[in-house]
Amino acid sequence: METENLLQQAENALQKVDYKTAQDFYFQAVQKNPQNVDLWLKLHQVSVAANNFTGAIDCLIFILKISPFQDYVVNLASDIFQKLPFAVEKSARQNLRNAIQENPENIGLSMLEAKLLMLDAQNTDNFDYEKALLIRATALISAKSEFIPALLIKAQIELYLAQNLLTNSLTHTSILENKSESRNQQNSKRNQKFFPKKSKRLIEKVQNEIISIFPYLQYSCKEKSECQKPITAFFTTGRSGSHFLQSLLDGYPQVSTFPAHPFRGFLNPKYQAMQKLLAENVGKTWQENFIINFCEYYAELFDASLKSPFIGYGYGEGHMYFMGLTKMGKNSDEVFKLDKLKFFQYLFLSLQNFTKENISLPMIFRLLHYAYEFALDRNPPEKSCIFYHYHTHCDAENWLYLVTAFPQMQFLEISREPVQMMESHFKSTMKENNPLQTGNVVTQKNENLLAIGGMRLLNAWHQMSLSFENFAYDKELYLRCACQKSATIRLEDIKNNPKTALINLLKWLGVKNATWHQSLERETFGDFLYAGASQNKIKGFDNSHLKKGQGTFFSQNDLRIMNLMLYPLCVKFGYRPKDNDYLQKEIAWYENVQKVETYMDFEIKIIDRLKQDFPNFENSEAMAPYFYRVKWAKRTINYMKKYQENCVGFAELLGL
Repeated sequence: METENLLQQAENALQKVDYKTAQDFYFQAVQKNPQNVDLWLKLHQVSVAANNFTGAIDCLIFILKISPFQDYVVNLASDIFQKLPFAVEKSARQNLRNAIQENPENIGLSMLEAKLLMLDAQNTDNFDYEKALLIRATALISAKSEFIPALLIKAQIELYLAQNLLTNSLTHTSILENKSESRNQQNSKRNQKFFPKKSKRLIEKVQNEIISIFPYLQYSCKEKSECQKPITAFFTTGRSGSHFLQSLLDGYPQVSTFPAHPFRGFLNPKYQAMQKLLAENVGKTWQENFIINFCEYYAELFDASLKSPFIGYGYGEGHMYFMGLTKMGKNSDEVFKLDKLKFFQYLFLSLQNFTKENISLPMIFRLLHYAYEFALDRNPPEKSCIFYHYHTHCDAENWLYLVTAFPQMQFLEISREPVQMMESHFKSTMKENNPLQTGNVVTQKNENLLAIGGMRLLNAWHQMSLSFENFAYDKELYLRCACQKSATIRLEDIKNNPKTALINLLKWLGVKNATWHQSLERETFGDFLYAGASQNKIKGFDNSHLKKGQGTFFSQNDLRIMNLMLYPLCVKFGYRPKDNDYLQKEIAWYENVQKVETYMDFEIKIIDRLKQDFPNFENSEAMAPYFYRVKWAKRTINYMKKYQENCVGFAELLGL
């Protein structure tokens, strides 16, 4: 109650424009509530109004002591320091340094001192002193800091230092060249040759010094030419080895790919990636806004154990976790992490070359890949192509916005023996943690059983139908995509003939002088060993699971149906010869003897299990997957009747 009275009296004084009295009352209030940041801010505001800048600075420094992660407080203090008279500023700066000595781990105080040192550097004409100030400033902030505004300040200081080093080296060179010219007028042929060489060596020396401190700078001048390099969109039908292939290409000197597929849908306008990444934060430049927002939406890229939804991913949080990126390394006990500071350094520098008006989402997409490679201590200009794992089927919508963003976009699909692929998909859908596992009927009651059964079954059928339609049914899409460079590679070829298949693929991707590299011999993401999302025992080029053949999930009757449904895919990609007699006989059997509407064997198991807890299951909406399957089967049969002599497809097989 006493605090409320003090605050009321302070407000009354403010209404009378009596700042001195208001300041006294607020000071009494903060003495009674020393941990209240809002009260300290009020006292700071009144102190500024009363022209008591020393008191205002003291308030802000105290706030940073009790609450270090206050970026806006650092900016307020920096502005006020510039308004102080020299003698007062000198004393306040000493107080700040004393506070840092007492609180060496306080990131807020360190940020403030770093910003002030950068201002000092801007106000001196002494190049050596300027350089020393900037080096002191950047040393105040640890590269391991997790506080994004602090890393941004560090990146800004280093960029400023690097630019000044280069500017001063060129100025010094110009002086030498002028001296050279005056001596040349004295007919000195020796000097005519000597000084240009000396100038060149001086520039190289200073540039090397800069690059040794800030290695990311050597790449920035090449970005615009680098942006002409090809991008390949990689699509998959599920359980076909897409992450295995991607993890082999990771680390190849000329290929850039982010781990798993965090940027799925990134270029789709409906997800509004540009608007979200450029959303304004108070007191920040558009480049700073971009980096801060990117780290919010893509926090898992820097630490896979964190959970945040990605822009355009289409699912919730935990993508990196579900893709196995928290169980990496030889013993599956390492978490994928990316160096934030290096990533920000490269990206912050790159964005200086653009304005908010002329930066585009496709350009940002490329720059993110370059920043990622730099953060891994790789050389971005070496990367001749970007491998963009889209991790879904290529329908008309996906195709349209990808070729709109990148008119020269290439399209790659990976296939696996289709029936095996679908068996693997169904098995993964019915894992042991799912009470619908068909191999071992679980008896425990589960309130969500109905929803789980319906959604999981629908998901599996949905993937299967998309797999077929993507390759064979949608002729209009095929004709559109035929204008683009596109191909399909088989998982079996990668497993059985890795050197031939992968070298041919690299050439197709646009890698010049593609040769075998040790990175192709192991599965990695960002140099961490990768065991896959399922953490199974199948490693590297082990093809034992492919040799098992069909029948690991489906009954013999179901296998007959699946082989018919996936016949066009099997023929298209060389898994079986074309046989029109077989096709006509099997279509007649399925329509007239088996009947399309009859439950498949595995459907019977699932339905019987669900009826234990939900007797009216067959009359519920959860039967939608079954009706979806029947509709899809009839559509597929009609297609095969019409196109049995000409099974078109999305992309031709990439030959060995």
